[in-house]
Amino acid sequence: MKKILFLIIIIPVLSLSQTNSDKVEYYKNGTIKYSHKTLKNGIIINEFYRTGELKYYENTAQNNVKKYYKSGQLSYNKSLENNIKKELFYDRNGEIIMQMTDDIIDFNIYENRNITKHDHDHSHDHSHDNHHHH
Repeated sequence: MKKILFLIIIIPVLSLSQTNSDKVEYYKNGTIKYSHKTLKNGIIINEFYRTGELKYYENTAQNNVKKYYKSGQLSYNKSLENNIKKELFYDRNGEIIMQMTDDIIDFNIYENRNITKHDHDHSHDHSHDNHHHH
């Protein structure tokens, strides 16, 4: 009976000691700042804002990285599937502002929606009537 009790106590302790590369840091206010967990096939990293909202997430086993605004809204998502890297960039309202595949821009809100970054109004004459003024 003592041998069984010994195993019941020792096995969980041994399994906990094998993950001592896991790391957690806290802000002075007691909220979690950072966590690092080692898995058999990779690591998971979480970083948090002082307010407790998730700021950064990385899972190397799933080839995934996510970044968040303080509001909790996703700002960036990178994934790798079938050796294809996909990156999505979001504005603070959750709309995709840019998409990249293997470092090539597939979509850019400013080009695809004819939205300009300028606050002032300007127009261009795009007539193609070929009248030349001399």
